[in-house]
Order: sequence, then C-alpha cells, then structure tokens
Amino acid sequence: MTHTPTVSAIGICGPAAVGTSTLSARLKRALPQWHFRSGGDSARELYARSGSTLSLSEFMERTDGIDLQIECANSEFVQTQHLNGGCVLEARLARVALRNIPTARTVLLQCDDKVRAQREVFRSRQKGIEKTPDDALVEILDRDRRDSVRYQNQYGQTNIFDPRDYDLVIDTGFFDADARCRQVLEFCRLAVRT
Repeated sequence: MTHTPTVSAIGICGPAAVGTSTLSARLKRALPQWHFRSGGDSARELYARSGSTLSLSEFMERTDGIDLQIECANSEFVQTQHLNGGCVLEARLARVALRNIPTARTVLLQCDDKVRAQREVFRSRQKGIEKTPDDALVEILDRDRRDSVRYQNQYGQTNIFDPRDYDLVIDTGFFDADARCRQVLEFCRLAVRT
C-alpha cells in the first residue's frame, strides 16, 4: 500500500510576528523533500533587482503593484514546485498564490497583539535593538494598518486574514512551535489516499 499525498502545497499566512517563519522552519525539518519559499524572499529579490535607494519597507509601500509582482513570483514558484515533490509558501498573500491549486491547503496563524509585540521585542533584541513592548505594539499595529491599505488598493480587500478563507486556523499563543508543526502535518495527512 502506497500513500500518495493529495496535499501538494501548503500556504502559511499571518500578520507580522505571529510565527509564520518559525512554523515554516519546523515544516522544513519535517518535510526535507519539499521546497520552501518565503514571500519576503520574493520581495527582497524584486527590491534588489529594482536598484531602488529606498529602504525595503519604503519600497514595499511606495511601489505600485508590488504585491501583484510578489504574488506572480510566488505563484510561479508554487506552480512549479507543487508538482515537483511539494512546496510550502510562507507569505502574507500565500492564500492568493495558491488559489488555483486544488491540492493546496492554507494555514492562518493568529494570536493576541500583545503576544506579537513580545515576540517583536525578543526578535529586536536578537538584532541588538532595544524596544519596549508598547513601542513594538504600536509598530506592529501600524504595519498592519499600512498593509491593509495596500491590500485594499490592490485587491479590494482589507482583511486578508479572515479565518473563513483558510483551511486551518491556529492560535500561536497557545501552542509551541513543535505542536503547531504537528498540527499542520496531521491536518495535511487527513488528505492522504491509501
């Protein structure tokens, strides 16, 4: 009896500091034969090719159609790699890039904004940057607001993280990273043919 996975692509989505990168890294260890990409990789590649003198965040906010360009790059990756052993795309708009792949599953990560702020404080300290939880919370909520304006302008949708649009929703405030990884793997195994 062979097991042929019917899930060929997984999209990991969520706002900043919710744990998408951490989950993607855990899945990479669990699925070594799969291909992985971050939407941030696509953004940085487009930024580097542009030769822009703006900061990356300014480039993202000021470049018309940037999210559509990232979506195209991510869609190209997914279209190729989901047929080549499977793929995971970690990106805010992964759901959009995966929308035409019937064997794709999307996972939304969410948690309390104060938990996200604490994670941002920790991440900043690792980079040698000190900030208070209150400052981190203001930054995160401001980024959410700016992203929402961009998504409204480009997609006509302000809430790209509506849980009803995802196959699986995980609150990362209640599970550790390994448990979240197991939850995604178990969910995807539900769609396995024998």
